[in-house]
Amino acid sequence: MPEKNDEKSAQQESSEVSKRPLEMSWVCGVNPRLGFLDLTQDGEHTVAYANKHIVVIQTINTKKHFPLVGHRNIVQNLAISPCKRWLASSEIGSSASVIIWDVERKEGLQTIDTRASSDVVSLSFSTDSATLFILYRDSRLTMWRWADDVPLKYEEIQLNAVIPAGFLPKITVNTAIEDEHQCAIITFPNKIVILTYHSRVEIVNQDGDLLKKQICTYNMETLLPDDEENDIGAMREGWALGESVFVSSTEIATSLGAGYGAVLMCKRAPPSDARPKWHWRCQKLIRFSERPITTIDKYATKEGTVVAIADLSGHIRFLSSELKLLYWVKKPKLVGCVCLRFAELPAVSVGAGPEMREATLDQPVFEAPPFVTCTSEGVVHQMINGAPTMVFEGPPKGHVRVKAHPFRDLVIISGDHELRLMSLEKSSFECLCSVKLASEKILSIEFSSAGHEVAVGISNGQSIIFDAFSLKEHTRLQGSDHAVVATTFNDDGNYFAAADASHAVNLWERDDASNPKEEWRCMGRFRPHSEAVQSLLFIQEYGTDRLLSISKDRKLVEYAIEDKLKIHSQYRIESESIPTNLVKYPASRDEEEFLLTTNDSYKFRFYNQSTKLPRRMISISKYDSPITELISRPCSTDSLAFSTDTSLGVVLLPLDGNPNKEYAVVANPAGITSITAIKSSILSCGEGIVTAWNIDLDSLEEQKLHGGVGMTPFYNMLKPDEFELLKDVFYFCRLEEQGLDAEVARDVSRTIPLNRIAEAVRALGWFPTEQQVEELLTEIKFSQFHKTQKQVKEIEMDDFIKFYVNHKPVDYKFQKNPDQICMDDVQQAFETMLESEKGDSMTYKEFRHNLENFGEKMSSSEISKCIEKLCGMTNISEDETFNPHQFITNILKL
Repeated sequence: MPEKNDEKSAQQESSEVSKRPLEMSWVCGVNPRLGFLDLTQDGEHTVAYANKHIVVIQTINTKKHFPLVGHRNIVQNLAISPCKRWLASSEIGSSASVIIWDVERKEGLQTIDTRASSDVVSLSFSTDSATLFILYRDSRLTMWRWADDVPLKYEEIQLNAVIPAGFLPKITVNTAIEDEHQCAIITFPNKIVILTYHSRVEIVNQDGDLLKKQICTYNMETLLPDDEENDIGAMREGWALGESVFVSSTEIATSLGAGYGAVLMCKRAPPSDARPKWHWRCQKLIRFSERPITTIDKYATKEGTVVAIADLSGHIRFLSSELKLLYWVKKPKLVGCVCLRFAELPAVSVGAGPEMREATLDQPVFEAPPFVTCTSEGVVHQMINGAPTMVFEGPPKGHVRVKAHPFRDLVIISGDHELRLMSLEKSSFECLCSVKLASEKILSIEFSSAGHEVAVGISNGQSIIFDAFSLKEHTRLQGSDHAVVATTFNDDGNYFAAADASHAVNLWERDDASNPKEEWRCMGRFRPHSEAVQSLLFIQEYGTDRLLSISKDRKLVEYAIEDKLKIHSQYRIESESIPTNLVKYPASRDEEEFLLTTNDSYKFRFYNQSTKLPRRMISISKYDSPITELISRPCSTDSLAFSTDTSLGVVLLPLDGNPNKEYAVVANPAGITSITAIKSSILSCGEGIVTAWNIDLDSLEEQKLHGGVGMTPFYNMLKPDEFELLKDVFYFCRLEEQGLDAEVARDVSRTIPLNRIAEAVRALGWFPTEQQVEELLTEIKFSQFHKTQKQVKEIEMDDFIKFYVNHKPVDYKFQKNPDQICMDDVQQAFETMLESEKGDSMTYKEFRHNLENFGEKMSSSEISKCIEKLCGMTNISEDETFNPHQFITNILKL
């Protein structure tokens, strides 16, 4: 992995660029499919590559690292201008765009919107860098004058080719024979399209105004290797062309990327009797390998052009312009090579004589410019003096997880079958040691609190305890045959718990945590949950350790360790939502101790650590998914870090529902699999990538101030009509409490009693369940109890607004007239009640039976009272049948 760049980039040095609460500092991993582009200038070996939505500029020798963040979706193409000043990248997805980057300043310069078109499959610059070629999946080739204030598309050509899904054609541009003409090669799997074009600017008169207009003339030829005019024979089934390079202005070398390890040479032929114009034709096809050619590149020498090809066996062949073999490199480290790129640097020794062969005479040293290779596993090497030296490697294959050491800049990164200990000290990301579990899939990792051990849960039901600094195995604990999905240690390391895929929890103990050879003893195994366990957590309760587990079945279970893992208590902490995380809330000294959970309704939930009673609910902004992972006080900051499916975020403490205290970025559009926090940054990972993010809480504090102080952020969360209705409802509740017909002087106050809160929120159009009402009232009652030892009996308007915006569903849409019941809501309610019935209607008797016996049960008198209040009817026949529409029209008369 490249070193973290200690020097400020040009983008960071610019005073115009403001800091953000989360800034990417480095990336580990490369997309082998896109490979590398050479950016070498002024003797500094530099490359560009991409991974997921990030473009990276990397110096090979000095290992400076510059992530370029601008895309929201996965980067699919890269292109570099011949002058190596501009870098273009395109992405996939519904909001796709092409970004042109300034390589020198390390910042985005121009954006071309491609959302209205089909998928972009290839990019290339013209030889003068003024035109950008964009090829779409429907085989349209467009030409853009990208440097204008508004990018101008001045030509569009239909190439009439079929581009298979997943295939990315290559565009190669060079100067052709004709004066001021350029030649572009587009290589498809079954043919080569050669475009000879000339672009110029002309002054035209348009309605009396002299305007500059871009004019393009072109000639298109198609080369089919199995054409009867060619002498090389027909391409066989399963063969496919790969990538092309110009050997000279009249010769093209094209690799076969599937079915046959050969190179096709095409040449520009002079006019003949059969074809009176200059034209291209296939000249020869030479086989070099049993395996397909994965990459091709070239470099210039005094004697001519040298072409280099490589295949998955790790063999690199150097060919002359006539495709004669000059040199052959065979290195086991290069097995799986999918990309090779030469730098514009003086040639260095690659080796002497053909490798693996004996010779009686000394062979001359073969020289070539320095080059880098990339394997299909994401391992990048640089060839130095004939030996491949690893520059960096990506994370292990499979589902990537990362966990930080509690005190040192060390992290454990795991794939499906490999565990690596990585050091972030000395400004590097170096692999210290690794271990492979060939037949066992890794499902969870966890450091001990002291940081001396790391526990790994695997698919066969075992938990393996490793030494944290050497990854030597200490012991294996077998709880069951079911996969271990979560593990945790207590603070002193004497207890270890593991949850498995059968929803069971196992506990082990030992006497001396400082002795790695101390034998673990099984204390018990319980299966209190009916669905997957989400989190395990040890807490200290009255001087003793307690184990907590939280599950998708909405239960929080507390285990008494002193009673050999007996279940101490169980709590149903959610009625509708599913909890996703459980951590200790970093409370200040004047606060009670809380357990903090997140759920799939975009809420934080606070529970008293001792009583497990709900104390507070805080709403969070709706992201691409609910929170999947939570970190308390990352990098010793007063904040919480969280991840969703694709985003990484941070929120300031204390939590109060202010949306301006949150900040999130798209960390991986392909999916975040794990996050962790080291001393200086947060790490997020996904398949094939690990990224580091620096936290700047000063920037987040500034964002919070820009959003307003006091109650302003909460007022802004309400629509104007909603805010006006809320004030009317609140003061009406106040009037009703004193009596609407009262003739005495009224008590002017901004408070209402708690018994009016349920009516108030229902008048606003939100109809909470009875349990939700009870939770809301409990939260208000005990909101000041820790400070005053008294329960709250009345609530002010500002506090009511805070509770309202935090408790109401994140998808709740305010209606100006809350009395107008949404037909969709009634339809959904009928579908729920008729889940086991046929048809879409029910009798009034069935309707009452459902309300009396299911869900939050209502008594017969409550139902009659509600019906009378809603529609003024008391004598509805029990046999009357109605569907949702008839219920609204005939019963409610709306």
